[in-house]
Amino acid sequence: MRTDIPTLLGLGGTAAIVGIALALGGNQSRFVDPSSIALVVGGTLAVILARRSLRDFIGHLRSLKVVIRSRSHDVPALLERLRQWSLIARRDGTLALEQQITPGDDGLVNQALMLLVDGANEENIKASLQAHVACLQERHRRVIATWEDWLVVAPSMGMIGTLIGLVQMLGTMHDPAGVGQAMALALLTTLYGALLANIVAGPIASKLQIKNIEELEWCEVLINGASRIARGEGPIKISNAIVTPFPKKRAETPGKVA
Repeated sequence: MRTDIPTLLGLGGTAAIVGIALALGGNQSRFVDPSSIALVVGGTLAVILARRSLRDFIGHLRSLKVVIRSRSHDVPALLERLRQWSLIARRDGTLALEQQITPGDDGLVNQALMLLVDGANEENIKASLQAHVACLQERHRRVIATWEDWLVVAPSMGMIGTLIGLVQMLGTMHDPAGVGQAMALALLTTLYGALLANIVAGPIASKLQIKNIEELEWCEVLINGASRIARGEGPIKISNAIVTPFPKKRAETPGKVA
């Protein structure tokens, strides 16, 4: 596991900028209203729980640790491991790959190794690993979709709070203290909804989508490499075949048309 420094800097920097803006505006306490926070945050959580299953709701909260800390899906490092597996399989047979299985390794890696050790052919390896990846991608899709719900629900709860505050304000026009409290509810709920959607949920959903794409590419490299090892191909041929789906961006030469 490694810490995602850009995510921490981005979220922390955004929070700092908003905090500085509030501090420069004078009395910071005017931007804090417990009833508004409870309405927007609590209402958003309740609505999302109603829209999604309990499993999806809990899963999307657990995914917060993935945003900050995640497994490194390093394609070059995986490619080097595939080369080593190919050498071992050609020299000592696929049964020797059993020594490469470690409890702390990625589950898909160990599954690929066990299939190779069991003597599965190329088609069986692809089918088994692709089924595993399909389940993984579906789970990721549901988690990301749940975070994307925040982009709709949080501003809507802010607008509901605004309408509630306006109704309260119209009903307390004779009481200056009541007007001020109702106006705070009306304005702060909109602010909280916008902040929650745009500086919390939005970046989290985008970051999870990026990590999902990176993991999918990593899984495709593993599946491709493991199936070629089962076919009996050597490390050089495997390397050339695997890097083909992810070519480096070609530098364009001025004056030439690609």
